[in-house]
Amino acid sequence: MSIRSDGHVGIGTTNPSQLLHVNSSTNNPTGIGLQNSERYYSVRSNNFSLVFTDETVGSERMRINSSGNVGVGTSSPQPRFHVESSDGSGIRVSRSSATAHMQLFPAYSNVPTIMGLGAGGLHFCLL
Repeated sequence: MSIRSDGHVGIGTTNPSQLLHVNSSTNNPTGIGLQNSERYYSVRSNNFSLVFTDETVGSERMRINSSGNVGVGTSSPQPRFHVESSDGSGIRVSRSSATAHMQLFPAYSNVPTIMGLGAGGLHFCLL
C-alpha cells in the first residue's frame, strides 16, 4: 500500500492515479467493499464487467459490461439498458414534485405495456 503526498492511496500500485486506486496483478475479481451495521455492498471488476453486489443477501444488483451495456436484475445485459425482474415491475419514470408517472413493464406474459398515471392521462410526443 502506498500513500502519496497529494493524498492518493494505492493498493497494489505505487503510483495511484485516483484518490483510491486498487490494482491487481492477476485476472481475479478486484473490488472494494462498503459496510455498515446493516448491509455489506461490493463494487468489483469481474470478467470485463463492473459489478455492484449486495453481499448481505448475495445478490447482484447492477452490472456494466465491456460493451457499456447496463443491466439491472440481469448479469447479461443485451441492449444498452436492460432491466429484468421476476415480478414484472419494469421501469418507472416520475417527477419528484408530482404524483404522475410512466411505467414500462411486461404486464401479461410476453405483452409489453406502457402505463401512465396522472391527471392528464398518457401523452406521447414523437420528435
